[in-house]
Amino acid sequence: MGVDNHSPIQHLQRQIDEIQRVAIQDEKNFVQRLQITERRIDICLAQIRYHEEATLPKILGQGSGTVILGAILTIVGSVYLAFADDTYKTFSALAGVLRDLGVTL
Repeated sequence: MGVDNHSPIQHLQRQIDEIQRVAIQDEKNFVQRLQITERRIDICLAQIRYHEEATLPKILGQGSGTVILGAILTIVGSVYLAFADDTYKTFSALAGVLRDLGVTL
């Protein structure tokens, strides 16, 4: 854009008009991107709510037995390590009683 030496006021007015057009377009772009971002956030929050309501309880429900069994085995293993000889004798006696009752292991 060349400088108009004859009318600097018109030149400044054209520059101001151009800046206004660019500012208006930037505002429109910003509003559109903000709306798109808000939609994406809404979708993400909906997916999170779905997983909280449906998936998470299902996963926790399926894994609770495994967690409980793991905890019990950890406790039994700790007792065995702390009192190995006594624990061996106790479980041997229990196995003998069960064998006498006809229960197979």
